[in-house]
Amino acid sequence: MLQMDELKQVVTEIVEKVCARRRLSEKTSNGDGDWITREEVCDMLHITYTTLWRKENEGVIRKRKIGRRNLYCKKEVEALLLADSDVAGSHE
Repeated sequence: MLQMDELKQVVTEIVEKVCARRRLSEKTSNGDGDWITREEVCDMLHITYTTLWRKENEGVIRKRKIGRRNLYCKKEVEALLLADSDVAGSHE
């Protein structure tokens, strides 16, 4: 059995953790344009989720896990897109 003071402490710790996660989530939100979702990456690169997963495993692209969300650095994806277009242009 928890005493009232112990219960207050546990609740306070949980609230602090939730608030910290929310602040982190807000920092990585789409509002600043630095992070994009899995869906946006697939749209930009014209690939499926499976191909994106494969590229992650090959180390071609890195994801950041924020809570339950996979987020990707927009600059890295754009660089990958440019690199793919450079390779395609050199084969013509």
